[in-house]
Amino acid sequence: MNHVLISLSRRDYFSALLDLCRLIGQAAYEARVLDVIQKFGCPRFTATLVVHGRAVMAGEIVR
Repeated sequence: MNHVLISLSRRDYFSALLDLCRLIGQAAYEARVLDVIQKFGCPRFTATLVVHGRAVMAGEIVR
């Protein structure tokens, strides 16, 4: 898997968060975050970054 680092401003990050929550719903978003936390034992913030990265890679959101 190729990893690409993208610099996001705080505003861009929270905009993407809202886009994904609107798209899949808060409950589904929370389930994705909790799944990552359980699988990898990472902090919540790290899990949210993983969830967003996966959503971008899947084409669900663009940033």
